Amino acid sequence: MLRPIITLDLPSTTITDLQKKGFYYVEDLLKNEDCLKKFDLNRSMLEKQLNVPGTLALDVWQRDTQRQSILVCCSELEAVLGNGFQCGVITELSGAPFSGKTQICLQLSISVQLNKCHGGLNGRAIYIDTRSGVFGVRLRDIIRGYNKLFKDLKLNENEALNNIHVLAPHSMEDFLQIIDCVGKVLAEEVQNDKKTRLIVVDSLSMPILCCIDDPLKRPYYFSKILSALHKLALKHDLAVVITNEIVTQVDKDGTPYFAPAGGQHVADYVHVKMESTKLTDDKFAIRLVKSPMMPEISITFKITQDGIRSVS
Repeated sequence: MLRPIITLDLPSTTITDLQKKGFYYVEDLLKNEDCLKKFDLNRSMLEKQLNVPGTLALDVWQRDTQRQSILVCCSELEAVLGNGFQCGVITELSGAPFSGKTQICLQLSISVQLNKCHGGLNGRAIYIDTRSGVFGVRLRDIIRGYNKLFKDLKLNENEALNNIHVLAPHSMEDFLQIIDCVGKVLAEEVQNDKKTRLIVVDSLSMPILCCIDDPLKRPYYFSKILSALHKLALKHDLAVVITNEIVTQVDKDGTPYFAPAGGQHVADYVHVKMESTKLTDDKFAIRLVKSPMMPEISITFKITQDGIRSVS
């Protein structure tokens, strides 16, 4: 793609004179040594400006439409997301306690290990558990559910559990150190080994709300952690899913309302936002509140002993 000379950091009179002489693109200008000398233009500086990184909108569109994703055996939820939980972005699940957030995350940590024909990415999961919500018994139930659902699937329970690396920070310092260590682990993964394709943080807000007493300091931690996770999602083409607590906030008129913790500091980094609600003992609802592709919509799903399923 040719670079117009009008985009260069040059005086307008110089650009006008160059155009009068028939030079409209930087590439043409660099081929004419006499012209460079006449206008006292530095070749290395022009080449440096020419090499400013950029991306065509078509490339962005192709990247977005070709993102890999993880399915969870719930067709309604997958459809709302535009074909599952996408790689390269952060997805937020917010909601009150017992609204199904952790159940979705646990199922994702198994789903990501499946082959693509079963909706997975043949990868591993890193599960950052800040709420002590990972239960081996529940994971085994989900594994058995998948083996019953797909007759040609023979997931080994111990092997599947071994592909989920659970990290449990006990302080804010632990949390930050774990985020830093995850980046190093991903960078050192062997190319031909099963790679990490999912990072779960369940929950992002819990340690920040519990450990940081000063509300004015909390935005720093939200932004620091989410910025690091966003870079990992892009660099390693993996899905990042965070859960978030619902907290009471106050608007400019002093009226209290409920909203996910972190507010705009979280929303700026999150690609897809969903809010979950418990309807009955086994029936739940999810509302899509932010997506670059899908409209705002609500769906229902159920949680059975075998995992998340569509409501029949």
